[in-house]
Amino acid sequence: MTYSYSRPAVAIAMVLFSCHQAQAQTQQIETISVIGARLPVDQTQLSSALTSIDRQQIEASGAINVTELLRGQAGISLSRSGARGSVTQVRMRGSEANHVLVMVDGVEINDLSDGGVDFAHLHLDNIARIEILRGPQSALWGSGAVGGVISITTLQADQPLSGRVSLAVGEADSTNLAAGVSGNHGDLNYALNASDYDSDGQNVSRQGSEEDGYKNRQFSGRLGWKITPASKVNLTLRHISANSEYDETDYAVTGLPQDSDHHTDIEQYQGKLNWLYNPEDNEWQQDVGLELNHNDNLNFANGTYTNANESEKLRLYWQGSYKYQANSHLSLLAERTEEDFEQQDPAGFSNQSRSNDANSIGLDWLHLFSEDWSVSASYRHDNNNFFDNAESYQTGISYSPGSGHKLYVSVGKAIKNPTFTELFGYYPGSFVGNPDLQAEHSVSVEIGGDIQLSQHWLLSAALYKSRLEDEISNSADFTSSINLEDDSERQGGELEIAGNWSQWQLTAAYSYLNSQQPDFTGELQPELRRAKHSGHVSANYTFSQVPVELYVKASYQGTQLDTNFLTFSTVKLPAYTLVDLTVNYDLTSNWKLALRAENLFDKDHEDVLGFVGQQQQFWFSAGYRF
Repeated sequence: MTYSYSRPAVAIAMVLFSCHQAQAQTQQIETISVIGARLPVDQTQLSSALTSIDRQQIEASGAINVTELLRGQAGISLSRSGARGSVTQVRMRGSEANHVLVMVDGVEINDLSDGGVDFAHLHLDNIARIEILRGPQSALWGSGAVGGVISITTLQADQPLSGRVSLAVGEADSTNLAAGVSGNHGDLNYALNASDYDSDGQNVSRQGSEEDGYKNRQFSGRLGWKITPASKVNLTLRHISANSEYDETDYAVTGLPQDSDHHTDIEQYQGKLNWLYNPEDNEWQQDVGLELNHNDNLNFANGTYTNANESEKLRLYWQGSYKYQANSHLSLLAERTEEDFEQQDPAGFSNQSRSNDANSIGLDWLHLFSEDWSVSASYRHDNNNFFDNAESYQTGISYSPGSGHKLYVSVGKAIKNPTFTELFGYYPGSFVGNPDLQAEHSVSVEIGGDIQLSQHWLLSAALYKSRLEDEISNSADFTSSINLEDDSERQGGELEIAGNWSQWQLTAAYSYLNSQQPDFTGELQPELRRAKHSGHVSANYTFSQVPVELYVKASYQGTQLDTNFLTFSTVKLPAYTLVDLTVNYDLTSNWKLALRAENLFDKDHEDVLGFVGQQQQFWFSAGYRF
């Protein structure tokens, strides 16, 4: 396989190389990744690009939804069909929306019906950390981790007793009420969090004036019991109930959304129960667990129920890990998954019940050769009962000579199994699906690294190229799914920089993407809803004389393509920049006030043709902690 890179990608490589020649002034602070391997691992040993967002950044931003922080991040393409609450998709490195695996507290939350995650329902009230691991990760985490993995960790106990409650009010009769309590007592620790969001929304159609509202109620809980010094049981639970109003596309006249009385009721719940055995004087540790992911979607038009789908994934796993020296381990994995999918409508035309079971084995090896060199290798074999078995792998080497520098190179293969919708369709008379589909396969190579420019500044860069085989796409008449005969190609580069200057905390990212998919003649064409250029700049300033904190973020999304489904013509969506501003004020040690402006300059924008993006909105919030 021959790889060549475009000029922007080569420019990033030159920057990375030239910066590596500079003398760094201090050591990099050690950071740990929870998804870079099957065990938590020192980030300097990773041979993949990783971005982390911590609780301090989340609170400073005042953001409500995860997507407000993801927009503009390196490697991320984000598309939202209107305002907050509208269907929101995330693509990584040019991949499809269902090529991103999302986990909350280690539990996969992807919906089995289409394989993706609607990020509209992921709110930030109880989130402690977000990790974005880019590149093929199926060898570690299974089907769907083609473009990368997003791992979300919720808040947990860090002291005997603590609690918080906050209320935010905004335009369009919007409110967000959140509360949480956590603590530890002896060998027990717990955390409970709940939130309630309600908004009349805005009109997302270019025509008409009907507002599309959104409601979201969430609950999560964590419970840990340290049975012995070496043995611990953990239980996590999560529940979301949401109602999202939306406009239907006019397929007869304009091909654009029009005011209509449609809404979807969403219910999701996930849970995990695991036992971790980790003796202090033994190199072996074991983790045995059971995970559940359940999704319900009910659709209504003009007050009438139209259709629904329900999916559930049950996963039983065992992982044994041998830590044979410092920063070196070998993990073995065995798991059993059972997937169930049901679909129905009042007339019974689409009624179906499907299932797929799989048995998988895998291994993950990380070895520290010396203080400078690490090598990693992962492998996974999936034995499916419905479609062909699949194998995935990743291997890489990392060189970290100290002073915060790191260089790495990696190659990997990821897979994405066909979704139930692709296999069996929506309605037998209009979209019948294709039960003979094969899994998609993506092979990628990546080179990147970190450069400690000075005591307070870190530069990260990555170059990648991938080839997707057997990509699943619509047939020419849009009545079924097919595996494309020709390969799709993605290549790009990413730059990130973060640092402190005086009382400023600054971050910036830039992504270049060239993503192409073959048409029905085999000619490569630019893929839809993926901007070639994107990025963000954010700044957080803490005043020294008064308890005030200022946060500002500008996110840029370049020109991208979409389809008008009336004419099936390709349309350009203009580039745009969104600016968010938050002012935080510590009234007392317990009370905090905040004023937030979303889309400060009220910039008109569209991520999906015809769906007007979030307009300017002001929020005021008050929070109390004990």
